[in-house]
Amino acid sequence: MSDRRNAADWVVTEGELDDLADRLAKVADIAMALAISASGHRIRREGNGGRSAPASRPPYDIGAQDILDALCNELGTTVRHMCEHRKIEVPESCSNVLGQAVWLKKNRVALATMADGRECVEALTKAINRAASASGEIERKIRWSPFEREAANRQWMTAPQIEALARKLGTDYRKLTQRRVRYIASLGRAKGWKDPDDKTAPWFYPVGDVIAAFAEMEGLAESA
Repeated sequence: MSDRRNAADWVVTEGELDDLADRLAKVADIAMALAISASGHRIRREGNGGRSAPASRPPYDIGAQDILDALCNELGTTVRHMCEHRKIEVPESCSNVLGQAVWLKKNRVALATMADGRECVEALTKAINRAASASGEIERKIRWSPFEREAANRQWMTAPQIEALARKLGTDYRKLTQRRVRYIASLGRAKGWKDPDDKTAPWFYPVGDVIAAFAEMEGLAESA
C-alpha cells in the first residue's frame, strides 16, 4: 500500500495498471483457447457467446502454439524481473501461465515504481493483445485506409466528445476515455489545438489520429 501513497512518482498511471489488470484477468481463457487450437481442435462459439465442445480441426496449429509460447515467455520473464527487482524468490504459484497472470495482477503496482515499468506494461499488453486476437477473444479488427483516416481527421473533437464517440464504436473502444485521449496526445500521436486567445478554451484533437493510435496500442488494428 505504501506504493500507492507515492503515486506521483509512478512511471505508469493507475488507469494503465487497471487496464493491465483487465487483460491479465483474461489470460486463462486466452491460454485455454490457444492450447485447444494448437492441439488441432477449434472451439465452436454459440450464438449467445458461449462455447460448445471443441470440434476437430487437423492438423496441429503451429502458429497458435508459437503465440501461446510467446505469451508464456512474456509473463514468465516479467515475473522473474519483478522478483529480482524486489529481491524475492519467484513464488511456486508462478510455475505456469495461469499462476503468473494471477500474481502479476495482484502485484501490478510494483511495476509503477520500476525504472522500466512502462516498458514492462507495454510488452505485456502487446503480448496479451496478440494472443487474444489469435485466440478469438478479440474478434473485431479494423483497418484504417489512408483515405479513411484523412477523412476522420477533418473532424476535430474535444476529449469528452471523443470518449462519447468511442462508446458508440463498441466494447473494444470503451477504454478510449478522456484521459486516454490526452495521453495519446502527450505521446505525440495526435496533435491537439486550442484557441490561443481564449485561456478557458478546450483542446481539440483530430479524431482519425486518436482512434488509429488507440487501435494500434490496443492491438485492434490489422496490419496492412
